[in-house]
Amino acid sequence: MSLRAPLCPACRATLVLTAEGELNTWVCPHGHGLAMTLSEAHVRLQQDEIAELWQAARTARPAAAARACPMCAQPMAAVEVAYDADEIPEGIVGDGPTLGSEWVDVCESCQVVWFDAAELDALPLDQPDVAPSDAEVARVAEIRSRFGQQVVSASRDAQSGQLTERIYQRIARHPRLTDALEEVGSLGRA
Repeated sequence: MSLRAPLCPACRATLVLTAEGELNTWVCPHGHGLAMTLSEAHVRLQQDEIAELWQAARTARPAAAARACPMCAQPMAAVEVAYDADEIPEGIVGDGPTLGSEWVDVCESCQVVWFDAAELDALPLDQPDVAPSDAEVARVAEIRSRFGQQVVSASRDAQSGQLTERIYQRIARHPRLTDALEEVGSLGRA
């Protein structure tokens, strides 16, 4: 297997990895556009647009003249992404009107999105997450407390040998496992 640098789907030039704050993208040195992974999209795009983009990519099929994925060179699917000014999913109460749409290319297997020049700039920026309410913070603290107690109990069990005893009892109930362990043990002594 040979590893190759990502290539621009428009001109096949080697893409340049760039970082702008927390966002990492592969940019065409000739200005044709940029590629980003789906995980990086969460840094830059609104959540409802990412969900719509990914849903469309899962059902779309590459056209005969589809562009090659910058990463794997397989044909990408072109999907249309409608955008609005909020992060509320389409059809949910509070969702604002659609402001426009952009066509982008997506490689589902590599989870890479290609944006032609200016396409990314047309899409709204990710909005800051709303701070959790006092009730949500209290619920997380309660879960952390309960989970933490279980971890401490499991640690005490392991330290006291109870965990080892439980594992031994399970193995002892299955003669084939006991035989397999004895065989592995004899290999180590050989």
